[in-house]
Amino acid sequence: MLTLRRPSDGDITAFLDRQSRGSFSYAGVGGTRSSAPIGYNVDHNRVRLGEGEGAFKRAVAAVRRWEMFNIGWVTLCWPQAPIEIGQCVGILIPLYGLWSLNACRVIYTIDAAADEVRRFGFAYGTLADHMESGEERRFRLVRSVGVFPSSSPFGQARRAPQPVVAAPVRARFAAGDDPRRLS
Repeated sequence: MLTLRRPSDGDITAFLDRQSRGSFSYAGVGGTRSSAPIGYNVDHNRVRLGEGEGAFKRAVAAVRRWEMFNIGWVTLCWPQAPIEIGQCVGILIPLYGLWSLNACRVIYTIDAAADEVRRFGFAYGTLADHMESGEERRFRLVRSVGVFPSSSPFGQARRAPQPVVAAPVRARFAAGDDPRRLS
């Protein structure tokens, strides 16, 4: 949804309520569990956050607080929303004199341990009125050697010209896993 003025909290709540009853904007929902469907772009980012149980717990706490959206020019609506299947959140972005409000829904969560690897995270997908179309998985994992955030979005920017979407999206993914904020 593009608007000329910043939407009020009431406008955002009503938009999210409408979107929460709608469908996803893409085929292959849940595709980040394995690999992206044919024809989608995959952008995988990974950095080392630290080592040990303490680093893992801090990384999990950061994910639960949606810290990956705390990059200065993006507003998550609402950061107190729990990360649980079906949860709908909005992303509000100032965009060249306009305001872009987009909705996503949590598709699945990850909280698992096997051998020396522990993982925690979730995937969310774009809903019908989102400017882009696709899915993103965000998780943290710990091995005996360190804690790594991983962001694996896939999607296509169908509803906006590529130059309008590409720079903010690249910046979001590049900044979203900044180890100085997430550890």
